[in-house]
Amino acid sequence: MSDRYIRQARMFDPAQHANTRIVIAGLGNIGSHTALALARMGLRRFTLYDFDTVEEHNLASQAYSAADVGQLKVEAIKNHMLALNPEARVTWHNEPYRGQVADDVVISAVDSLDARRTIAEGLRDSGAFVVDGRMGGGQIEVHSQPASEWAATIPDEASSDPCGARYISYTSYIIAGLIANNVKRHLSGESVAKRILMHADTLEMIVTR
Repeated sequence: MSDRYIRQARMFDPAQHANTRIVIAGLGNIGSHTALALARMGLRRFTLYDFDTVEEHNLASQAYSAADVGQLKVEAIKNHMLALNPEARVTWHNEPYRGQVADDVVISAVDSLDARRTIAEGLRDSGAFVVDGRMGGGQIEVHSQPASEWAATIPDEASSDPCGARYISYTSYIIAGLIANNVKRHLSGESVAKRILMHADTLEMIVTR
C-alpha cells in the first residue's frame, strides 16, 4: 500500500478496488465534495456528469475555489481530484446524467426529483449500486441500495424547499462524508444503511438498515 493511505489501512485499502467504476451525477453541494472525498480515499475510476459552470455563489458551500469561477464544473472537479490522487482516471461529460452509463456505483447528487426518476429509469435493468444524497436547509438524507430498489425511495412530490435551496458549508461536508462511508461499506462487504435521515442543527439521526 502507498504511504499515502497508510493511516486508513485498517479501514479501507483502495488497492483492492482499483477497478471499481464510479459515476457521480451532479457536482453541486453534494457531488463536488463527494468526488473529492472518494478521490482522497484512493478510488481511481470516475465518470463525472454536470452541465453547469462554476459561479461565485457556489464558493460558499461547494468544493470549488475562486480560480474555478467560469470553468465547467466537471473540468474543475476533475483537476481537483487529480491534484489529490494523480493515479485517478477521470472522464467527464458536460451534460445531465440519465443513466446512460451504469457503472459499479452511481452517486446521485442531482437537484430534482424529475432528474432522479430519469436516472432510475435508465438504471432500472442495471446491476449498479446507487447512493443518493438529498439535502435542504439542515436536513440531510442518504439512500443506498441496488438500482432496482432505488426508484421506490423517490417521492412523488418534493418538500417545500428544493435541494440546495438553503445550504451552508457544513451540511455539504456532512452528507459527502455519509455518502463516502456508505460507498466504502458497500465495497468492503459491510452492512450499509439503506436510509440515513439527519438534521445537522438538532443532531438527530434516524438510520434504517
